[in-house]
Amino acid sequence: MLDLHTANPELYIDDRRPQDLIAAAEQLATWDEAATASADCLLNAWTLRACMNEDPEGTADLAVAIRAPRDRLANSRSLPDSYRHRWQGYLELLNARTLRFTNAAEIELLLNRPHVVELLRTLPANGEFFPQWEVKAALATQEKRFSDSRLSQLLGQIEDHGLIGHRKRGKYKDWRLTESGQQVLAKRFPAERARAPVRGFGMGDLRLYSTSPERLGQLVA
Repeated sequence: MLDLHTANPELYIDDRRPQDLIAAAEQLATWDEAATASADCLLNAWTLRACMNEDPEGTADLAVAIRAPRDRLANSRSLPDSYRHRWQGYLELLNARTLRFTNAAEIELLLNRPHVVELLRTLPANGEFFPQWEVKAALATQEKRFSDSRLSQLLGQIEDHGLIGHRKRGKYKDWRLTESGQQVLAKRFPAERARAPVRGFGMGDLRLYSTSPERLGQLVA
């Protein structure tokens, strides 16, 4: 088994797979400095390799291997924030590569699934993060109501296509459009101006509006 407390993690780069990292991480009671540094060494090397190779299946496996120890294992909460943010950067690189392996027809199929476009359009067009509870509230104003589990599942499917990314704050998640997601929406809705979410109207009355002075004047009138 892959040993995350080894003094030479680089020896595993060619001989182990991302699934081996997940198996090793599952055995940790908590993320200590040695284990975290070893995992980062492997993820860094594998991410660079994935960005240079035409291997969509390997890229998908690596993305799972990054998300699992960061968010999905029993010990994930002990992962230092510095590494959590660093590994998010690896995911962003992989997401940017994902669209190379996802052809236009597959993206179109995703966008034609129920609620996908509406969900994407609740996120700020400039790529800023938006809390998941506000995504849910924004959809509710469009008469589209989701359970937390269903919304998380749908967001995960879109993330797997590289159009959105997330960061975790405690037990909550914030979401944003990746550069790929911004490009897809800009191409699909070229005439739309960048929209930003307007807060302050209460969870039950959250809507997305243009932030122009004229529109804001209508809101407060």
